[in-house]
Amino acid sequence: RIFRVEFFKSWDSPLSSVIPIAGNAAAVGSGAPYALTAMFLGTTATAAVEIAKRFDPNTDGGVITHRLG
Repeated sequence: RIFRVEFFKSWDSPLSSVIPIAGNAAAVGSGAPYALTAMFLGTTATAAVEIAKRFDPNTDGGVITHRLG
């Protein structure tokens, strides 16, 4: 099983969570909705992050990808 982990300042924060990934793509962070939409439309994960960076002012920096499955 693969899980998506969202970490907010500390593991015991109510905003931190561990969620099973049900589909074939996952993204975390404030740009996740943009990245997931881009991947749904057929882009690679790396390209999806670059697209998210154009729309979300808090998405910045490098890209880390992991193949699922």
